[in-house]
Amino acid sequence: MRPQIQNLTLPRGLGEVENPVVSRLEKKALEYMRRIRDERFDMAFQAPELRLNPVYSASNRYKAAILTHLLTDGELDTQKLYNELDQRGLFPDSNYSAAYIQAVAVIEDYIKTGGENVRGGTGF
Repeated sequence: MRPQIQNLTLPRGLGEVENPVVSRLEKKALEYMRRIRDERFDMAFQAPELRLNPVYSASNRYKAAILTHLLTDGELDTQKLYNELDQRGLFPDSNYSAAYIQAVAVIEDYIKTGGENVRGGTGF
């Protein structure tokens, strides 16, 4: 069963002034990509029992994918992206689906409230 999740849309521009939310989302996307890159390096040298939880790892990938699509197109059909990732086998169990739904919720909260409802993480 596919989760029902909402679409995301970037806030409209502020004329000649750069939108601060978009700028912060761009920085967040870079942060997620750094996490993915660093994780690959770190895991090469870690004992298997010390490696990161694969669902946490997937969460960073989902957030990076969501932001990449959103920043490129200005909006994102999150259900369509979920379906595309699912077809590629990126949701092996319900924990991964839950991580994707949470990733969408985090990005949505960054857009709507600046991250006021996000707990943990590095903040917005």
